[in-house]
Amino acid sequence: MFFVVCSLKFLCLFVVVNVLLTGAGLFAIRYYLTHSKRRCESDADMTGRVVIVTGSNTGIGKETARALAARNARVILACRSVERGQEALQDIIKTTGNSNIAVKECNLASLRSVRNFAYDFINSETRLDVLICNAGTGTPFGRYLTEDGFEMQFQSNHLGHFLLVQLLLEMLRSSAPARIVITSSLAHRFGNIDFANIARADKYESHPFLTYCDTKLANVLFMKELSRLLIDSGITANALHPGTIYTNGIRHNKIWYVKWLLLVLSYLYNKNEEEGAQTIIYLAVSDEVAQVTGKYYADCQPTNYSPLADDPTLARSLWDLSEELVKVTKAK
Repeated sequence: MFFVVCSLKFLCLFVVVNVLLTGAGLFAIRYYLTHSKRRCESDADMTGRVVIVTGSNTGIGKETARALAARNARVILACRSVERGQEALQDIIKTTGNSNIAVKECNLASLRSVRNFAYDFINSETRLDVLICNAGTGTPFGRYLTEDGFEMQFQSNHLGHFLLVQLLLEMLRSSAPARIVITSSLAHRFGNIDFANIARADKYESHPFLTYCDTKLANVLFMKELSRLLIDSGITANALHPGTIYTNGIRHNKIWYVKWLLLVLSYLYNKNEEEGAQTIIYLAVSDEVAQVTGKYYADCQPTNYSPLADDPTLARSLWDLSEELVKVTKAK
């Protein structure tokens, strides 16, 4: 009996010590990450410049649009929902005093919508200085296809933006110097490009987070190939990890283990949406990166990324596949 009591006491002590050590460790990491956060210090005046921000009716996209509007840019809110975009527009005008803002429908999960947005923009605007490809999505368990027949995350996170960039490249060239900023994620480090699977994700029906990671790697590969193709064009292309912020992507996530992981990461990073937008803003406006292209950033500084992103053959193959897919209205 004495042995059992001692064993239970030892077990309880062991558990308590480990909980305390784990808590202390998490607090220390959170403290370090909180105090290593960097902000965009540039106060560059964007008067006369035109900026597109996809996914700008909420979250870091909205805060990015707000910061650019505060710098006097003409900001185009490219949103899936025009109604929610109008709400964001009114809020941004109220807080910045800049009414030179417009909302246009751009549903990245519809190639038709992307084309309509691009054609409308080209016909109504005279220049494009910064294109921020920020919109993104995740999906719950199961396989979700878009109206074009592609996996929802692949099209929303990569393919829709790929098409948008192709359609607006000439306007970016004529407005040079110009910038393309692509929001990726730390999750790209867990990604892999399976060309036989990525467009429809048949293999990942039970693991949609793996598809998400693949699409975030696709973002970085796209940026790398784009920067190579645009050398000496006056257009820069860079990608970034904004940090793990408690946004709608976490609030409405239906995959329990992913939501738990993201909640832990959002606690550790301790960023709000305005802080999460800082690296996007930095890449869009800072003179420090005016000539920088082909880089991956976090907290307003270059950072490490998946070695797969430096494979030019992989990047070119993804480009060729994407180019082939956006030329059709239905995936075969």
